[in-house]
Amino acid sequence: MHQQGQKSCQFRPTAIAAAGILAATAGLAILAQVSWNMFAPDLFGLPEMRLKQSLGLVGFGYVAAMLLRHALRRRTHG
Repeated sequence: MHQQGQKSCQFRPTAIAAAGILAATAGLAILAQVSWNMFAPDLFGLPEMRLKQSLGLVGFGYVAAMLLRHALRRRTHG
């Protein structure tokens, strides 16, 4: 029978957190893509968004939010 070592017990919460982050990112990207493709091409004559573009948009938003959060925290504490 396989006994769980100390390392495998420490890995499980990290794997669960990583899976949650990936699922949230994919969900936001799919939501951005679907909402863009439903409204923007008809209203503004813009091309449809691909999944790779929506993943980039979500990633850019995350990086911008983290930089803004860091700048505001540094401004109030510094």
